[in-house]
Amino acid sequence: MVKKIQKNYLNSGDVFTIRLTDGSILLGQVLDFQLKHIIRCAFFNERFQEIEQIGEYICKENNVIALLSVTKEYFISRKWKIIGNKPIDIFVENYSNERFRNSGWVGAKIYNASIIEDFLNAFYTLSPWDIYYNTEYFDDLLYDKKLKPMNLIFCKKKT
Repeated sequence: MVKKIQKNYLNSGDVFTIRLTDGSILLGQVLDFQLKHIIRCAFFNERFQEIEQIGEYICKENNVIALLSVTKEYFISRKWKIIGNKPIDIFVENYSNERFRNSGWVGAKIYNASIIEDFLNAFYTLSPWDIYYNTEYFDDLLYDKKLKPMNLIFCKKKT
């Protein structure tokens, strides 16, 4: 059973860790709250083998892999652990779903945290890139299509 935690346990600028399947650690940052249970986050190409190696985390826009709106279950369960807070180095105009703000978020895309972990593991070639029915699903999660790694693992044959 998940313990209830205090109401204001997450803040804009919070830096958090994501543990990949090989045990390495990736950094993310809370940007803001799209809705009560939806958090807009940045995921960075900043990977460490041990938490002690993190030191001064960078979390700069030029290191962004993805800017996505995520359900908050992994924050509630503390699977994604907050390790600090720092100013956000990303313009609000670039946040995920920002273009849907004035329409009450109608049309916005929101992802389950486990999908984000699947995406990040595939980005680092720890699992196949094409594990979902739409074999290019993860392409749409990238901040920029140019960030797609060249050495990806695929499980389906391209026709």
